[in-house]
Amino acid sequence: MTFDPVWLEEPLGERISMTALKHFNSCPRSGYLYAKHRKTNHQTVPMVRGSAFHSIRERACNLMVEMGEEQIPPELIKAIVNEVLAEMPVPIEEHDRIREASYRWASEWRIVPGKVVANETLFVLEVAGWDVRCKVDFAELRDGGVYIADDKTSQSAPAYDEVARKRADGSMVAKQIQLILYALAVVFGRPLRRVL
Repeated sequence: MTFDPVWLEEPLGERISMTALKHFNSCPRSGYLYAKHRKTNHQTVPMVRGSAFHSIRERACNLMVEMGEEQIPPELIKAIVNEVLAEMPVPIEEHDRIREASYRWASEWRIVPGKVVANETLFVLEVAGWDVRCKVDFAELRDGGVYIADDKTSQSAPAYDEVARKRADGSMVAKQIQLILYALAVVFGRPLRRVL
């Protein structure tokens, strides 16, 4: 089965989001459909769950930076989770999953408070007359470079070789468009809100 070519009905303007580029990169038809329907207010359960976890992690990291702490205590993450679940329309069936993910994240995640450069921060990267907008989950200065984390709440994590490739020296380098654009935006772009 083949489909007829699709064309955008209106110009995109001077801005494009990372999400739109990600859709177009995987399939021009997906990019077309995203552009055509992106303004519909339809959130799936995975989207709501992801938004809740991002909010929890953002609040926790902001608190860690503010208090100068490398880690957040379990009782504090529990309070943040309760706060977010009270504010967001997360189905009750997802509450335990979010609590467990948040607890695991808090028990493993460490930061250097003075080196955090992004925490759910919107960046703009100018490319060939386009403003590419990327909301970077987390970035921190490390060992002469920048460490960038992109949180995922799916129960099936992508395979390492889907997001990175191994260099000849054994180090890993991102190959997924989202991570590449995040790195470029943090290094060469500008934040659209306060950077921590």
